[in-house]
Amino acid sequence: SHLLYYLLMMNGWWDISIVLCQEWNISDFLILIKNNTRFNLGNIVNLTITSLPPSSSSLSSSAVATGVPLGAESVPYLLPTASTYASNSSSKPDQQQTLMQQLEALREHSSTTGVVTFGCDIREVRRLWALTTRMTLPEFHWVLGDSQNVAELRTEGLPLGLLAHGVKGSPSLDHYVQDSLEIVARGVGSAAQENPAMALIPGTTNCMDSQQRNGSSGGFLARFLSNTSFEGQSGFISRESHRQNIISEAHHYIWSLQLDPLGQPTWTRLGRWRRGRVLMDWPSHHG
Repeated sequence: SHLLYYLLMMNGWWDISIVLCQEWNISDFLILIKNNTRFNLGNIVNLTITSLPPSSSSLSSSAVATGVPLGAESVPYLLPTASTYASNSSSKPDQQQTLMQQLEALREHSSTTGVVTFGCDIREVRRLWALTTRMTLPEFHWVLGDSQNVAELRTEGLPLGLLAHGVKGSPSLDHYVQDSLEIVARGVGSAAQENPAMALIPGTTNCMDSQQRNGSSGGFLARFLSNTSFEGQSGFISRESHRQNIISEAHHYIWSLQLDPLGQPTWTRLGRWRRGRVLMDWPSHHG
């Protein structure tokens, strides 16, 4: 939720609407939006509701402007439904007509510049974008709100500038082993530079000998581990806050669909999410 919130702010997309392709708890995200007066929330289009009239399948920002808690139990569009629009028993023409009626809600707020989707796989996003283009809706900035497996994303039939975020595969055991060896090697190398004696094996020097003028090997290694961090194979390696544990924080990247030098659409990495902060590879990127 916070990553998505910061992405919208960084790009200046203050007027947004939301599209839900399946039941999705977006309460935390809505709270962030509601508590920032610069944001203007348009309609929340719930595509999981197909049995209701079009006007009942989208919710305006007034739904979150009340004092009602924004939990799953209190927000109507988070209630379970029998089926989604993609699995409705009606014919395909009827499904498409119903879907287009629901998407008309995006036209109601002329100030809307961004559309955030939740629970939509890449095929559904392709279909949504094709329909909004066919309906001559305004050109929106599209954002995939929920985390994606970037390796599974496709490029065909999608809007340029589409933003996505998520991990690129899961680290293997070998990656963690490599990072463990890397941090030990870094510690030994740093110790050797400061005092070669501290880099010797315990059989040669007592690593817990606190009487040495320059400190013990163990003490040096403890200080090194407490202050070191680096980009490892498994993720960002650092010491856990308020603890002595060394942790690996999985790489969570931010991607944008752009044209490569040959004019072909490709997913371009813009930055990453680390410890509650967006770190951009390309600081000049806006929209």
